[in-house]
Amino acid sequence: MAAGTRLRDKRITLAGGAFPPACGCAILRGLTAAFGIAPLMPIARRSLLLATLALGLDSALRAPAALADPGGVALMGYDAVAYFKAGEAMPGAGHIALRWRGLLWHFASVENRAAFEANPRAYAPQFGGLCPIALSRGEVVLGDPRNWTIRDGKLFFSASPEGIEELRGNMNSFVSRAAEEFHSLQRR
Repeated sequence: MAAGTRLRDKRITLAGGAFPPACGCAILRGLTAAFGIAPLMPIARRSLLLATLALGLDSALRAPAALADPGGVALMGYDAVAYFKAGEAMPGAGHIALRWRGLLWHFASVENRAAFEANPRAYAPQFGGLCPIALSRGEVVLGDPRNWTIRDGKLFFSASPEGIEELRGNMNSFVSRAAEEFHSLQRR
């Protein structure tokens, strides 16, 4: 199950479970403080760390960065520019990379890296890589860089292959509601 945060009932669920603030983990305390929530049950530290890095706590929600793996690599190593130029989800190379907004972005070519460096906001996924379908429902769920679509020059990820089809079918409605929820998160 994808990591997620329920906004309306102020409960965090990650990897299918919820967790207590008394866990003692510094990351957990930071996540709890950043979102002002009262989590419920324990989860694996790795899942929590992944969600924390992916959401970047406060900064990823305030700026259009992107989801990251535990090592801080954006988009799980996929090349953000390739979606636009090659029309496919293409893994980047670790030796062709740059750091933007605290994350390391990998690229398939030096040309793609140069394009991103010139205008990173043009290539970074919308909502920091969060799934707009879940976000429109008041949940924070990480998108999967393999499930993507581009609409009006903007990159969107979905949590599942089925979700990307649902998103494409009703893009305006999902994106509009997701934008409202995302802005609500940014104001917190």
